[in-house]
Amino acid sequence: MNVDLRSDTVTRPTREMLRAMAEAETGDDVFGEDPTANAFQERMADLFGFGAGLFVPSGVMGNQICLKMLTSPGEEAVTDRTGHMFNYENTSAALLSSVQLHPVEGERGKIGGEQIRAAMRSGRDWEPVSSAVIIENATNKGGGACYTRSELIEVRETARELGLAVHLDGARVWNAVTATEVPPSFSGRWPTP
Repeated sequence: MNVDLRSDTVTRPTREMLRAMAEAETGDDVFGEDPTANAFQERMADLFGFGAGLFVPSGVMGNQICLKMLTSPGEEAVTDRTGHMFNYENTSAALLSSVQLHPVEGERGKIGGEQIRAAMRSGRDWEPVSSAVIIENATNKGGGACYTRSELIEVRETARELGLAVHLDGARVWNAVTATEVPPSFSGRWPTP
């Protein structure tokens, strides 16, 4: 099998993968009757330390649902200038959530407490309220850099101190888990404002 790591969408499934998909037990997911989707959602929720999970067909959809849930119209979310959501989903954030993304200069796609604090805005008449932080683990345009446990804690604690929600774009989260040995359940412990 030829693995192409440029994107999560370019590697083609093997015959075995296609057979498994064709033979998977299915049902209506709207009524909670799809055993494969239900088992997947339960397994991921358990691995990541959440009470429930929701399978969606694309990373963009997952990111945009989270952004909509964590923000209100007219607010902004702070993220690295090389982040996937800023570079590839910025219009979606504006259209679907009426939110703008505030890019800051991090290091290899990662931001920390210093950058988050410097980016904060108060919501005066001429500026939006900063309400969320978006991080990406592992980074895409940052060359695959991964947050260490201490860096994740710094982001979490800074967000908590400033009353910000945190969203982790985890398109490459398994790469980060493998590289850093930080368990996926650590990601499920983000504070809610």
